[in-house]
Amino acid sequence: MKTKDRDPASYFSIIDSFLQKAELTEQQYTMLTTELKRFLSNKFDQNGYVHPIITKFCTDWYREFYSLIGGQDPYKHLKEKSNDEANKILPTLQINSFHDALKVAVKGNQLDYGSVLVLNPDLTKLQEEFTRVHELEFTIDHSKELDDAINNAGTILFLPDNAGEIIFDIPLLKYL
Repeated sequence: MKTKDRDPASYFSIIDSFLQKAELTEQQYTMLTTELKRFLSNKFDQNGYVHPIITKFCTDWYREFYSLIGGQDPYKHLKEKSNDEANKILPTLQINSFHDALKVAVKGNQLDYGSVLVLNPDLTKLQEEFTRVHELEFTIDHSKELDDAINNAGTILFLPDNAGEIIFDIPLLKYL
């Protein structure tokens, strides 16, 4: 999906939800939501440049967001809590194969607080969700091809992008 194919209000919803999870003062939250509305208005209503790739557009906004709050990490506590929960759950899982490790990594990727229109992670339900991780079925299963490619690769670059998720990637990384 391209950036302008999506309703601009959905961007406000995504980023506002992200801001609500941040440890911000009321003054910071008000300033950021005001700036967000101005930013989106400039980009969409006034035909400002919008990067056509959604993730790049969001990256631009998040850079602006962090700049406005002086580079502090308002999600530090949420990241730590995600990692703590993942560290409690991982040892309880039976992971006996590449396919099991892949399922755990894919399920862990749902710990993404930036994709609130698709899913909204609830750390209080994480243990319950992972009890059913072995029931996870891939709609399109290219795991055999992935396993073959991994076995034939000279080098692998692995880029995690979410706190908590990285813990669930450990079994897959051990396989690699």
